[in-house]
Amino acid sequence: MGKSAEWHAIRAEANTVVCPDCHMPPGTVCRNQWTGQPTTHLPAHASRIVFARKPMPQSDGDPIVDLDAQASEPG
Repeated sequence: MGKSAEWHAIRAEANTVVCPDCHMPPGTVCRNQWTGQPTTHLPAHASRIVFARKPMPQSDGDPIVDLDAQASEPG
């Protein structure tokens, strides 16, 4: 029997981020760490699913400042 629409939706969502477990980049499916084959039973590693669902911080428009560089500047 094929996978459900929900399974495919979870996989698509998870594939938008890097997997913290197998380190597969966005747009690719997770791999089994021992065989190197794509995961088939689960849509993705659980940590990748959680990471994909985590809200990303919104930029308030302020530029990113390198505090280490500022600390080493004279004056």
